[in-house]
Amino acid sequence: MNNDLMTIQSSLINKKAAASSGVQLTKAVETAFYAIAAELDRLHIPLPPPDSDRLTTITISTTRLKGANARDDNRHLKKVLFKLRAIELEGEKDGRIWGDGVIAGFEYEKYSSFITIKLTPKAVEMFRSAKTYAKVEANLIYSLDRNARKLYLLLADKARLNNLEWIYTLDDLRDAMGLPESSYKRWDNFKNVVLSPSIKKINKTSPVIVDMEPLR
Repeated sequence: MNNDLMTIQSSLINKKAAASSGVQLTKAVETAFYAIAAELDRLHIPLPPPDSDRLTTITISTTRLKGANARDDNRHLKKVLFKLRAIELEGEKDGRIWGDGVIAGFEYEKYSSFITIKLTPKAVEMFRSAKTYAKVEANLIYSLDRNARKLYLLLADKARLNNLEWIYTLDDLRDAMGLPESSYKRWDNFKNVVLSPSIKKINKTSPVIVDMEPLR
């Protein structure tokens, strides 16, 4: 098994990305999102100074952005990066409302295996302001489907706190996995469609064993 580790901030695991533009957060988009977060952490990029308008530039391999088992096609990756540009971030600080995109831009040589990503100060702050981190195996992030990936990230974050057992309400777990509030209202539906298949995939591919028990 590949033991390459990726550091991901807990806030990015637990908080839904602002996507008021209606961009669908597909597995490919999320993979690129987490890869950028991990690269900023690996490079120890600091928080930008207040009121800075300077872009941060990082160069990252297309393999990490796409995932190890993704198709070898930068045309699809280009579409993913345009989707990241379209995802809107917004906030308020000291009475000032701000809005921004996840990335400001990107560029690469046509057949290059590396891409330069440009990020605004607000995007860097969003990626870097969390206080806690979870270490996860990169190959699992790239190979699991979206629901299994979300659950594995939650488990990795809890494991960092040395917790071996957790209790979630259905609503809390659905929200933590980034699922729409209106989806899977019934426990048996959520269990059969989302939770049980995700646990099965994690147990099959990861070095940990996950189990769950419903509480009445």
